[in-house]
Amino acid sequence: MLISDFHPQWLIKYFRELSALFIKNKDKIGYLGFPAQSGSDKILTLMKREYKAADLVKCFIDLQKYLPKNLFRTHIMIGFPGETEKDFEETLQFIRTVQVPFIATYLYSDRPGTEASSLTGKVTEFTKYKRLLRFCKLYHNIQKK
Repeated sequence: MLISDFHPQWLIKYFRELSALFIKNKDKIGYLGFPAQSGSDKILTLMKREYKAADLVKCFIDLQKYLPKNLFRTHIMIGFPGETEKDFEETLQFIRTVQVPFIATYLYSDRPGTEASSLTGKVTEFTKYKRLLRFCKLYHNIQKK
């Protein structure tokens, strides 16, 4: 069983029930995918995500106590409009803390007609790629452990 793109909002809201279910069925689960998107509460709010990064960290860490770490996957988006260096650092700290072994990383790009495409504070392509390289270096170091 693969649980992919399970919205973190629901993991947090129903954590007690879901964690019991995941733990009971851990031998049947191929992986659990929770797309965090960012470690910055400001960016999560801009993305209209209805959770805090610290709540997701707690869920990830609690689940990792009882489930094999290699079951976890997440997504991170780099360069969402308004993302500052501080916001990006918060995302790096999120990754350092949870140390999810499989991470899909995306660079933000505008999609016509979306709310995000009309936001101010666009991050330059150069900055996005610079951040991606920093992220990859961190991710590589985590993988070596």
